[in-house]
Amino acid sequence: MTQISRAAAHHNRGALFLANEEYKKALIELNKAISIDPLDATFRHTRAWALWRLEQTQQALDEVKFAINLCPDTNLLDSLGSFHFMLGQYDQALRIFSKAISKAESPAEAALYLRKRGSTFLALDQSDFAVLDLNKAIEIDPNDPVHYRERADVYYKLGRLDDAIKDCTRALFAIKNDPLLYLCRAQCYFQQGKLAPALDDAQAAINLDEHFADGHLLLGRVLLEDGQVPLAMQFLVTAFSFDPKCAEAYLYLGLCFDLLKSPKEAHQYARKAAAIDSGLKKYTLEATRRTLISPHMEQRLQSFSGNVHEIYLELVDDDGRHS
Repeated sequence: MTQISRAAAHHNRGALFLANEEYKKALIELNKAISIDPLDATFRHTRAWALWRLEQTQQALDEVKFAINLCPDTNLLDSLGSFHFMLGQYDQALRIFSKAISKAESPAEAALYLRKRGSTFLALDQSDFAVLDLNKAIEIDPNDPVHYRERADVYYKLGRLDDAIKDCTRALFAIKNDPLLYLCRAQCYFQQGKLAPALDDAQAAINLDEHFADGHLLLGRVLLEDGQVPLAMQFLVTAFSFDPKCAEAYLYLGLCFDLLKSPKEAHQYARKAAAIDSGLKKYTLEATRRTLISPHMEQRLQSFSGNVHEIYLELVDDDGRHS
């Protein structure tokens, strides 16, 4: 076996370990490949992703930059832009994706990088630019459902709910197992006051991923809006059990207690929400919190008797105190 074939064998084993999420083993094999051929950009690129998965983010950035110096390939630019995006370094990601667009070797590649730049514009709250890029991506490659999924998010943030629903529906024809798509469409229906389809889509999201905290949160909110407080509480509790940092779950659980005329518990959960997200601090005041209660929510409120904490043990500490 030649040195080149030995290096390739180590790389291939490393790539397989990486695909199987065995990142430390992947790194060992990739280190061996690079020790044999330190100037192979592909080896460096694969090792950058192994380092990234091991949360060695600066080393991953350095590695992919080194690979780009060896071979300024658009796939390498894509990875560098993605690393910056995932680190929240959106200005750098924007610059890298723009460069990738200019170097794209095919229309499909150009559409991919336009979509990624559009998502970066969205992260920078530049929604109008995001829509322009996503429109271009769809014009180039109208058969990629991910383009529609990304544009739906932008339309949702712009309040163009009907357009967002259309894009979610279009994407769902091809991507039937994406809970985020169902969640996005459910949020649109919810904002439009269409509780039945919102409920169906939120439930579909949870069916696909039972640990999906945002799905449980939205389902709880829809049920709360419909006055089904007991059921709403179940889903809100589940939301923060899966994601303890889900501030809105605590806030809306507090609202449930407001509706149940339990101000002490309501204030307690509003304070929990504010401790996670300081932007929710105003809702520790009952008067402000009650602005979230729509006129028909109380009208729909179903009678609910019994001790809440006897039914929802998740709301009680081990020593019997309210959590």
